[in-house]
Amino acid sequence: MNCEFEKAEQHITKALEINLAADSHWGVSIIKSNLSYFIYFFNGRLASSYKTSREALQGADESGDIFSKAMASVCHGIACYGCGLFDKSILHLKEGCRFCDKIKLIIFHGLAHFFLGEAYFEVGRFKEAGDSYRQAIDIFEHNSIIPSWKNVSKAAIAKINVINKEAGVDLNTVVGYANVNKARIWDGWVRRNIAEILLNTDDRHIDAAEKWINKAIEADRTNGTLLNLGRTYALYAELHRRRGDSHSAGYALNQAIAVFKDCGANGFLERAQAGLASVG
Repeated sequence: MNCEFEKAEQHITKALEINLAADSHWGVSIIKSNLSYFIYFFNGRLASSYKTSREALQGADESGDIFSKAMASVCHGIACYGCGLFDKSILHLKEGCRFCDKIKLIIFHGLAHFFLGEAYFEVGRFKEAGDSYRQAIDIFEHNSIIPSWKNVSKAAIAKINVINKEAGVDLNTVVGYANVNKARIWDGWVRRNIAEILLNTDDRHIDAAEKWINKAIEADRTNGTLLNLGRTYALYAELHRRRGDSHSAGYALNQAIAVFKDCGANGFLERAQAGLASVG
């Protein structure tokens, strides 16, 4: 959660070596799931996230252990999301939800619903996205866990409400989510959500949206959360497009494209390239 990816990877790799030496298929699967999500996904190494989580899923299937199956299904679904394989992501995350619900794997159950919301949002299924975010919030609140994830989910619901032109979004409350966030891994994510909410509220908030975009970029650069950095550059391009500044929009999209290429976020990359073509 503190974005010390290199140190964390060293420790997780040691744990993986121990489980490999013990020939523990379910143990190896669990460690690979954690490596895929907490290190590779957030650090923007999405090819590794996909490969490692797929291996975790295969190992879980071979072991027949439902605990490792639950974690691997969720983490592979998240990796698919990062790669831009949104339909595939939804399938794995829904399967992960079923496993997590069956064995009461609370944290990963909430995580699965959150990323289901993200995947549904990316394919324009806003109602299902909102329902998924609310389920994540219910899990986090009912069990009094992970307030940072809960607030990111609340910000995501506010984003949907603004896009749908629904009343009742309290901008002060939304901005407050960034102030109380304690997990650096979500710093850029929640700031990008705030920027997108402001951008879609009305034209009077476009300058405020730009400030939050720059805060998100700074956080993601500092923390090494690269997938989110690319997505924030793509949002910056949309802000410039609305201002009628095609040159700046093109520059921001080129920044996004460079990051997505480095990350292996092919689905997001294709969208950014299409956006650049339309800017001219």
